[in-house]
Amino acid sequence: MRMNRSFLDNYGMIVLEKYANALGKHIEIKMHLGDGQGAFFMKNSKHFPKKKLTISSLYFKMVNHKTNGGLQMTKTKSMIYCGLFTALIAAGAFIKIPVPVVPFTLQYLFTMLAGLFLGSRRGMISVVAYMLLGLAGLPIFSEGGGIWYIFKPSFGYIIGFCLGTYVTGLIAERLKQKTVFHYLLANLAGLMIVYICGMVYYYVICNYVIDTPIGIWPLILYCFLLAVPGDIALSVLGAVIAKRVRPVVFQYLFDSKSNVRLETEELAK
Repeated sequence: MRMNRSFLDNYGMIVLEKYANALGKHIEIKMHLGDGQGAFFMKNSKHFPKKKLTISSLYFKMVNHKTNGGLQMTKTKSMIYCGLFTALIAAGAFIKIPVPVVPFTLQYLFTMLAGLFLGSRRGMISVVAYMLLGLAGLPIFSEGGGIWYIFKPSFGYIIGFCLGTYVTGLIAERLKQKTVFHYLLANLAGLMIVYICGMVYYYVICNYVIDTPIGIWPLILYCFLLAVPGDIALSVLGAVIAKRVRPVVFQYLFDSKSNVRLETEELAK
């Protein structure tokens, strides 16, 4: 059987992997084609007009990863990369960008990238791990750590990071067109969750717990209007990074066998 087809999956990789029983050899072909092209077959591919694979005794059946459990990451890799992003989020809390009026940190950028690169569930796990470690006493919050931190008005933003990361990752997983604009929409949706949680928590703690009342307008001014421009800039940066880096990251994060699975069957006699 002579094949002259190329298979593009959603993450820009062609993976052709199976055992050729007749030859007793393991065949693996990988080609990087860019992100966001969708999953389909191409006959007489213009990208690879000279790339032909000749196997006489095997019949290949293409199985889309979306209908077979999706991308899969090993448990070891999950622990390593969740821990890596937990560390990045902790470091980001202390990396301040000195802009006028309201300086901002890179913490939100790393929580956003956790959702984009690790997905909704693992991204949220990395942020929750950061929050729990801080509450356990490690000085990884911007103003220290410890269980008492839940009484700080700004703690609501950390809760918002957990939920916002999940939302960003969930939207990114379901994007059909993986463009900078669509990644930006996912980031802004997560950012909106962060600010809703942060502002509501800030208002409740100030007015009903620590008895330092704050009005609605000062809350909107100091906790949103003055702070959000920097985070919008980080959202744009995150979208650009996701578009350019996400396909490469996925190559190393996920098991190639789960991107495209190929099943061989003997030709009918």
